[in-house]
Amino acid sequence: MLATCSAGCHRGSAVVDGPVESKRARGDSLSSEAAPAYATAMLGGGCFWCVESDFEKCPGVEDVVSGYSGGASKAPTYETYAAGGHVEVVEVTYDPTVVTFAGLVEWLIKHSDPTDPSGSFADRGSQYRPVVFYDNEQQQQAAQEVIAKIDQMGIYEKSIAIDLEPREKFWPAEDYHQDYHRKSLVKYDYYRYQSGRDAFITEHWGDRAGKLELPESKPSSSDVMGTPDAEQSSTP
Repeated sequence: MLATCSAGCHRGSAVVDGPVESKRARGDSLSSEAAPAYATAMLGGGCFWCVESDFEKCPGVEDVVSGYSGGASKAPTYETYAAGGHVEVVEVTYDPTVVTFAGLVEWLIKHSDPTDPSGSFADRGSQYRPVVFYDNEQQQQAAQEVIAKIDQMGIYEKSIAIDLEPREKFWPAEDYHQDYHRKSLVKYDYYRYQSGRDAFITEHWGDRAGKLELPESKPSSSDVMGTPDAEQSSTP
């Protein structure tokens, strides 16, 4: 399985034609009444099966959809996205009154290898690089500040090498990739363990991986009370 994953962690899956609508669009997770309060963000940290699973555990996150972005081709599929210059990403729908954009960046750093610009654990290639897509200068600055603060902690032997890029169109991945950690639990757990991802996270963060520690990762009281927030510009 791991040898298969080295060429791409999803090659063992059955192919389903074409991309699917996001879970939000299908109404699997969110009610239309609640949706206006949410914002979205797009981030990548290697195999999107793992990134999706990890972000579902982040406080304030309401929905996570696996997909592709950052390339030049249109309507990428799993078979074509890498050639089109895309990267595996997740689109995170979150409640800005619980977690900030900076908090999502902190969570990504703690649940990936943010120091490897050439891939992610068993998966090699730029399509697996760590990346944060930002909507505006405020989000770009917030991401830069989180990266700088965690670098200063000396958690990693190497500097954080997350790409910060302007947000582009999100293309949802095929249905068989969504919630893969639930649909194919045994294969997913085997891949995740053998890839070294969990060992890496535990080695560097331990129990701290499940906590948002930076002050800017949670909104201030003024934000919660409705003070205009740049993050709201990404509300779907």
